[in-house]
Amino acid sequence: MSEKYIGQVERGEKNLTIDNLYKISRSLNLALEEFFRSLDSIVREDGFLISHWCFSIWSI
Repeated sequence: MSEKYIGQVERGEKNLTIDNLYKISRSLNLALEEFFRSLDSIVREDGFLISHWCFSIWSI
């Protein structure tokens, strides 16, 4: 991953793939779920709690 790519992600010009997010987490010696722990709850219009669902996936 290049510095240019990281900069584009930071500026919102590019989206991260799960694979690249995993690589970043490994380089920072963090578990992948650490990127999502500080998220506030996100509730869709149908009432589904997104952040709870994300945490459930990472704990599988």
